[in-house]
Amino acid sequence: MAGEMPENAYSKWEDVDAHLLEGKDRGRVDSDPEEEYEEQPDEEEVESVHSLFDNATFTSAEECVAQAKDTYNLDLKKACSALGGGFYGAVKLVNFLRQCKEDRRLPWAEEPCETDEDYRASVKSLSGETVLARLSELGSTILTGDTYLQPVVASDPLLQHVALFQDDVEDEEGG
Repeated sequence: MAGEMPENAYSKWEDVDAHLLEGKDRGRVDSDPEEEYEEQPDEEEVESVHSLFDNATFTSAEECVAQAKDTYNLDLKKACSALGGGFYGAVKLVNFLRQCKEDRRLPWAEEPCETDEDYRASVKSLSGETVLARLSELGSTILTGDTYLQPVVASDPLLQHVALFQDDVEDEEGG
């Protein structure tokens, strides 16, 4: 008879459904994404944080901030407070300092240092107050425009932790 399904047509679909329910054809689509994630090898969770002034690397942003203060007399919290600019000011300061390191040039010097060692020695020779005063003088240069919003170090972990040294007062622009 036309239009009628043979009796065995339904049984074929029932067999397919039963087969799938038994889990014999489960593929990646049916698998639990959390199980797949756990099975993947762990990637290194700790990103290296590069020093602002030398080639040292740290396992945390806190260590990097402490090294800037203890070794190079730069208290990033005080520097950010002196510059102002809130969150964006802190980001710009980090990128500015990273660019100075890359160029081996103190921003107030006429010529770049010849070697990395000369650059580090020049930075170390300054007192904390001198560094803050010099950065304050350059404040408008650092904060004006978007130049220093572009990271100098790709995926810079220090930029992800600017709250460590950002002024406690909320950014006036951010609310």
